[in-house]
Amino acid sequence: MNIRLSGVFVALLALAEIAHASDLLNGSFETGTFPTMPTEIGSAKLLPNSTVIGGWTVINHEIAWIDQGNRYGLTASDGNRFLDLTGWMTNGQGGVSQTISTIVGTHYRLAFDLGNSINYNYGNSNSLLASAGSTSSIFSNTNTSSTNSWQKFTLDFVARDINTNIEFRGNSSTHYIGLDNVTVTAVPETETYAMFLVGLGLMGGITRRRSKAK
Repeated sequence: MNIRLSGVFVALLALAEIAHASDLLNGSFETGTFPTMPTEIGSAKLLPNSTVIGGWTVINHEIAWIDQGNRYGLTASDGNRFLDLTGWMTNGQGGVSQTISTIVGTHYRLAFDLGNSINYNYGNSNSLLASAGSTSSIFSNTNTSSTNSWQKFTLDFVARDINTNIEFRGNSSTHYIGLDNVTVTAVPETETYAMFLVGLGLMGGITRRRSKAK
């Protein structure tokens, strides 16, 4: 095998490794032990340090875990359940965190849906702080005219350790900061994609030559 083909196989192996790099659990908050008390018709109050949501730990402040059939007229962006980072408090600053395995030096993209509602924020935007390791940013849902608005946001980061903490904290609102559909995916660098495309071309050429030689 020549050096060029060897490099291509290395790139292909890197792509395969990256594809399995993220192990974020329960990104749509569907699984776990939904508490029976205290609840408000499909909404459960969770206090800091609670781990009843599969894969996640509640941090900083109380939050609300909301199921379908709730009395608020709100629905999830993915599945049946979602979070309200304000909990039962006005302008609450609650949050959740989860530590995932990552590959040092690999580029990742954290994606999530942020929910807003004119019924609970009275035509005002809301915001949360999203963090992935040392990378963080504040995101705002500026759709202030819908009763059940979800906006998708992304945060790109480079893993600095074999474990990376993913965290969301409420930043500003009146009564509601929705969170749902959290994912983390690896984003191969341009050079790796280029090697992959070169590899496909070389493999195609080899296949054609072998077909003609028969």
